[in-house]
Amino acid sequence: MYSHKRDAGLSAARVRRIHGVLLSALNHAVRWGLIDHNVCKEVSPPRVPAPEIRPLNSEEAKRFLTAAQGDRCHTLYVLGLTRGARIGELGGMFWSDLDLDRRVMRVQRALITGRGGQTFEPTKTPNSRRSIGLSQRAIDALEHHRECQKAEGFPVEGDSLVFTNTVGGPINPSHLLCRSFKPLLERAGSPRITFHAAARHTFCCLALEQGINARTISLAMANFREDLFHALR
Repeated sequence: MYSHKRDAGLSAARVRRIHGVLLSALNHAVRWGLIDHNVCKEVSPPRVPAPEIRPLNSEEAKRFLTAAQGDRCHTLYVLGLTRGARIGELGGMFWSDLDLDRRVMRVQRALITGRGGQTFEPTKTPNSRRSIGLSQRAIDALEHHRECQKAEGFPVEGDSLVFTNTVGGPINPSHLLCRSFKPLLERAGSPRITFHAAARHTFCCLALEQGINARTISLAMANFREDLFHALR
């Protein structure tokens, strides 16, 4: 059946979704005693080729941050591109996680958005809980952002969120990506990529260009005090 679906023009991803539904349904049938064996467990669905990840180069990253000047999420983008932080990590950051005097940002949790709403949960892996050295550009952006938050009447200390929506609640990553991130990419003339590619992969590529070895990047993931990306200044 999977072969027939592929021959009929369905993508590998679509066939894998069909496989997932059948697998779940037949697992229930086994549990209820309707059948003895789930034949889907013996079948290999088609593999979905991994999409090519196309990060921003230094000029594209610089144009994007310039286009984001004045945007409510400008500081979030600065931390993403220059420090390699995930959108969930930034959405779950409290002001108590920041020590601007010591130039350190502590990643402790992530904002998770699902069907049941939004929750704060531990980071993706134990290694994701880390302290990140902040560049001068990041410090300047955070200080400006703090003043803007104060002007809007939102608290900027303790367990108050660093990045909020317009009423002071947690950001909605889907809304942010659709209403801010993608339009800014278009305004900057940058390729349409995911936030993950723009932040994590762009950071890694720029760090490699600055001569930081891959092992250091993988272990520390932005645990650098200086702003390595001179082209982004």
